[in-house]
Amino acid sequence: MDYLIGIDLGTSQLVALAWEVEGDRLLAVERMRNTYALAAAEQDVEALLAAALQLLARLSRRPELAQARPLALGITGQMHGLALVDHTGRPLSSLITWQDERGEQRHRASGRTLVEEFRARLGSQALEDSGCLPATGYGGVTLLRLGSEGAWPSKAVALSASALLVQRLCARAVMDPSDAAGWGLFDVRHGARWLPGIISALDLPANILPEVIPSGGQAGTLFPELARAVGLPANLPVAVALGDNQAAFLGSTSRLADTLLMNLGTGGQMSLPAPRFLRLPELETRPLIEGLWLLTGASLCGGRAYEVLKAFYERIGRELFSISTPPPLYEIMNGLAAQAPPDCKGLRARTLFAGTRSDPQARGSWEGLTALNLTPANLTRAVIRGMVEELSDFYQRAVDAGIQASWLVGAGNAVRHNALLRQELQSRLGLAVHLSPSAEEAALGAALAGGITVRVYADWHAAARRRSAS
Repeated sequence: MDYLIGIDLGTSQLVALAWEVEGDRLLAVERMRNTYALAAAEQDVEALLAAALQLLARLSRRPELAQARPLALGITGQMHGLALVDHTGRPLSSLITWQDERGEQRHRASGRTLVEEFRARLGSQALEDSGCLPATGYGGVTLLRLGSEGAWPSKAVALSASALLVQRLCARAVMDPSDAAGWGLFDVRHGARWLPGIISALDLPANILPEVIPSGGQAGTLFPELARAVGLPANLPVAVALGDNQAAFLGSTSRLADTLLMNLGTGGQMSLPAPRFLRLPELETRPLIEGLWLLTGASLCGGRAYEVLKAFYERIGRELFSISTPPPLYEIMNGLAAQAPPDCKGLRARTLFAGTRSDPQARGSWEGLTALNLTPANLTRAVIRGMVEELSDFYQRAVDAGIQASWLVGAGNAVRHNALLRQELQSRLGLAVHLSPSAEEAALGAALAGGITVRVYADWHAAARRRSAS
């Protein structure tokens, strides 16, 4: 029995899985909390990589895989962030993640915020070609900040979280377009290069940006000594890492051209393939596979809005009724919301509790409050509707531009565990909700990239056809 390995270096959790090639099914999965924060938006590179290797070792020793043969390893991970390493892969900085808010600091020379300075230096055409809405936490903004704070380490190379693991496994500093696009420095319109002139525009060292190779390309093979340590074959092919948004899309559906993916977990994302490069307000255009781009709208709070409401209810219990150990509130909230009318008697929630990409200062609100509709049932259902509404508004922008889906996939814990949320998605979008085949969509997408690398699948469309047939 042959299988593919996928690993996802998420912000809060690391996941590794084994995917059977012939049966097209999940064989084993291992998870580990990401507890390697050094500060609010920085992580310890060495600790993170050591944990990833430990996770691979745990997976390889699973009894389900004792008589099975791994064919390739694919990797994905949190986008937008980066770390600096030297030519040997030794970390020269921590991993500065997408949660970094220092892009709102003022540039010493111009007085603009670093995000504003970044956009000004790129200019309108480069911003258009990048497909991005650069914000604080994006790698390009982080590099601009690092450069403004002092001298660069000698021969430093910037790598994403997943590219750091690729470099550790096979000693090659390389990224693919889907991952590179997350920094706001990649030419998404033309698809195979960093933006021309970006080094001089940002005053970066000449060799700080790594080589870019096509998605599904082979980065290298697993070092024999590392292979022994994690219990995998020496020289196992390692695919170039994917961006986690694209990996999650590819791992969620067998219909690459017409699927709308609504992902509500800690955050939220609307992802929709487009047959051409185009720019739409509030949406990013990201590389997907040859001939397809991914329109993406991200809600910063997303499914966490439900957690915010739960915490509010818990606080009421503590402060008004001295309830120190609350009952299982999610179940109670779901039951209450199901009792509320679909329109919540006119009550509406805007769940922008963490702002938006384009306006970090935006805030959530309640509208239409009356003496009659201010009930826990209406409040709860309104939050569910607000989460769905924010993502649906992103989709409507694509529809207005002539890009539509005929297949809806839901992903993320909020979608999997909340039937009313799925009902709201279906009602709002007019499409039946299909759950993704694995709860670990991004890790599965990474595993499939490994399959592309070793020609288990001729291309991404062939991988999709195989999964559709199974």
